[in-house]
Amino acid sequence: TKAHTRLTLCSVVVLMAACSGGDGGSATGSNPNEVPEIGAANGAAVENTVQAVNTDELAVPAQFDWSSDNEFSLNLVLFDAQGQIAPGTGVTVYAMPDSAMNDGNREPTDAELLLASKLFSGVSDANGEVRTTIQAPGHIISAKNVFVKTRLLGVPSNSVVPLTTLDDGSWSAAWTYGPAGIRTEAADEVDPNMLQNDGSFSVQNRNATSGNCYLQPFGQYYHWHYGHMPATADATCDVQTAVAGALCTSNVEKEEIEKLHNIVAEASQPAEKYLTADASESNLVFSKKANVIVTFLDESAGYKNTFGFFTYNSNDEPTDHLTVDSARILFPNTSYQGSGGYMQSGDSVSLGEFDPANGHDAIGFYMAADGWNHNRGQGTAGQHFYSLESLNPEADVDDRKHMLLIANEVDEATNTRRLWVAVEDIRLDSGQSDRDYNDLIMQIDVFPADALVFGDQIPDTIQDDGMVADFDNDGVNAADDMDDDDPLRAFERYYPGEETWGTLLAEDNWPALGDFDMNDMVVRYRVREVYDSSKQMKDLTIQYHLEARGAAFHNGFAVSLGEKVFADNIESAELNGNPVQPLPDTSALAYEIFGDTWEHTFEGDSTCWTFNTMSDCPEYDSTKFELNLTFANSVERDQMLTAPYNPFLFAYKTPADVPGYTRNNAVNSELYLENGEIKDIEIHMPFEKPTQGQDLTMLGSGDDSSDGVERFYVSTENLPWVIDVPDAIEYPEEFVDISEAFPTFAGWVQSGGKENMDWYRHLSDDDATIYQGGTVEGEPSLGAAQGIVVSDNFQDQRFIPFNLQVRNTTGSTVNFEALVENVEYASIPNLNLHNASMITTDNGDGTYNHLFSGTLGAYQNIVMSGGVADPFGDGSGLTLFAE
Repeated sequence: TKAHTRLTLCSVVVLMAACSGGDGGSATGSNPNEVPEIGAANGAAVENTVQAVNTDELAVPAQFDWSSDNEFSLNLVLFDAQGQIAPGTGVTVYAMPDSAMNDGNREPTDAELLLASKLFSGVSDANGEVRTTIQAPGHIISAKNVFVKTRLLGVPSNSVVPLTTLDDGSWSAAWTYGPAGIRTEAADEVDPNMLQNDGSFSVQNRNATSGNCYLQPFGQYYHWHYGHMPATADATCDVQTAVAGALCTSNVEKEEIEKLHNIVAEASQPAEKYLTADASESNLVFSKKANVIVTFLDESAGYKNTFGFFTYNSNDEPTDHLTVDSARILFPNTSYQGSGGYMQSGDSVSLGEFDPANGHDAIGFYMAADGWNHNRGQGTAGQHFYSLESLNPEADVDDRKHMLLIANEVDEATNTRRLWVAVEDIRLDSGQSDRDYNDLIMQIDVFPADALVFGDQIPDTIQDDGMVADFDNDGVNAADDMDDDDPLRAFERYYPGEETWGTLLAEDNWPALGDFDMNDMVVRYRVREVYDSSKQMKDLTIQYHLEARGAAFHNGFAVSLGEKVFADNIESAELNGNPVQPLPDTSALAYEIFGDTWEHTFEGDSTCWTFNTMSDCPEYDSTKFELNLTFANSVERDQMLTAPYNPFLFAYKTPADVPGYTRNNAVNSELYLENGEIKDIEIHMPFEKPTQGQDLTMLGSGDDSSDGVERFYVSTENLPWVIDVPDAIEYPEEFVDISEAFPTFAGWVQSGGKENMDWYRHLSDDDATIYQGGTVEGEPSLGAAQGIVVSDNFQDQRFIPFNLQVRNTTGSTVNFEALVENVEYASIPNLNLHNASMITTDNGDGTYNHLFSGTLGAYQNIVMSGGVADPFGDGSGLTLFAE
């Protein structure tokens, strides 16, 4: 890696006069005065520069379109637990979280999915199929796996689906869901034919006083790898006769699964009556002898959870989990076969006969979250959850319910009561739980039905919970509908993802090539598309953050949505909450997002006049914009360009006396001026069409090789001026070629995008090549004062004029900062800073920070004084810093 020298910039005035140039559109590219190119802030006096890795020397394939994303076809087939096709079933596709990929491409946990990129959500069609194409960032394609989560119950509903390349070079993700013999089987790590009992479980015990969570299993039918031994095919459960510890298989009823669908639907919170049930309605309390069978029904967790039961006296409920010494493991590993376990829906364990006369009249249940991954059932500290809420670890009593007990109708013919236990496996106070209670669902059969004291009080599925399958009659079930009160809005798509951002990197010297630091304008973006049940777009939201301006030119920014959508189909259009009109363009629907980067970015002094491109200069918050469109008639998806559509820079026409470059060429000829007006210039992504705002006579001039038909905004060597990166990447420091900042960038380019698809996630080891972020304006930049400076007096109280006195205690000159935090006054009347300075930051919560800074000579005092602050402070909250 080459050494890097930071450069001192010219002042804006000098830049305009002496540093202008850049071969603006000169067909010959001559630069007789050897003036540095402009556009990026490289119009500086250059000394001791070191030649960077040059992007303009790369051999770019002629057809390379510079896309850092790709499409893959999604081909899913869904069958229910009975092997019948499952139409109208919700499906969500996520990018694989790094933590799951780094751990052997395992299934992600709910906590990991909260931060993962959601790529697609929809429902299966009448044939139980989901067939669509998904636009995905390069790093997701290069991971070669995506995670698919379905709303199926009774069969493995989630899977890590591999991305494979087809003969034509395209990508595909295909999977079939359903019972054994139908579904796509994941490779087993252990041959199921080799399963044997593992007697080592018999030596486990629990010491209640030490909180040791090694538990004695209930029966010894367990295997070291899978946890649960499968029942034999002919061992059908009979709750009246099954002995304690017996393994058997219970029936899984389709209509019962459909009821559960509405109660514990993926990403939906259950009805209030289940969430507010008390201990007697959430546990099994017996009035007489009863037989009990516990059956595994379903799991959708990324964890390998351990599930068990315990007994207690309902008149003396335990309030400390350390006192629960009756716990036994039922299923050491509740994961489906192919998902890290060997469970099948219907696998059951009989508890035999339960006799309340033995002192304990109640049965509760517990889970060791990810227990199988932690010493075969021990679980992790603080991750044990119980059906008795008092035993759970959350401090807030309203945040402790991890298990719902749900009752079904009594089977009068067999005198049996069936219930379900639905479990949430992440702490509810962690901010990582999705609270949908379907991480694990167990089925409980009790004989006789009247053995339960509170059996009729347990919340049941009999009454209508108001969970109508489809409120808005749009053909999409409520559980899968993003807004089931609105028939025009059913699904949503995000790009690059719901929780992630893309980055547009731009050079603005077009039609001349720039220095390829790609930071003349840096814009973050995120797209949300809302579709109706026919999968036509109803709403579009694009968020933009203007992150950096390395350009001296005055540039604007806009987006075109393509030539097949029209302004007369716009029901409403708002920019930052205010009505906005489209650009006057009959060829394409386009909107201006902002007019001049200089008006939206801080303009510093002569050495720091760029915005967030030099790490030696202050860093500032990005400027935020949001475009919201609603179409009067929903738009077919193929009528729209794909995200991020067609964003572009344009030349903002500034008055002659506004600081900053006008577009002159290297010898100060007014190449970009015509009759005293700046020519209409647009700068688009490669091969994207201009709008009517582009002066078409400029196409093909300078280094540009646009032909005005199919080829746009690439040079003769196929080099771009704007690059779209589908990730919130860091970007090059000022004057650093992007090829140097990202070592695999050149390989990606020269392979035509076939290799190094995640190039933007591999930064140079040389920190000097990447913008690091400077001092945040309004935050301290010095170290703790440590007595170097002290405050002799600070007042901001009621009826008392503001006063802040700071004294240097040393015999040397020092720089100081004094921070007054979280006060309600935004300004100080009649403030006299006495050669100090002050920066005020709005905290966004009704409070403000005031940062005072200056220089003090040896033993010098400085007094900053003013009128009474309103509202007043409390004389505290002062912190001193010094250098």
